[in-house]
Amino acid sequence: MPHTQINSQTLDTQTTECLLQTWDVIAFLIPIINITCKQRIINKTCIQLCERSKGQRQ
Repeated sequence: MPHTQINSQTLDTQTTECLLQTWDVIAFLIPIINITCKQRIINKTCIQLCERSKGQRQ
């Protein structure tokens, strides 16, 4: 019985560490994702503005 308790404790620690590492990665990726999303929105707006200006010229 004590053996299984030790196993469950180590498993909990490993799971917690894994979750913390995953969260670190997620926390690191969120700003990058936000930046790429913003860049895409900016790119879309630029493209739309370019197309509008081309349309006005023609």
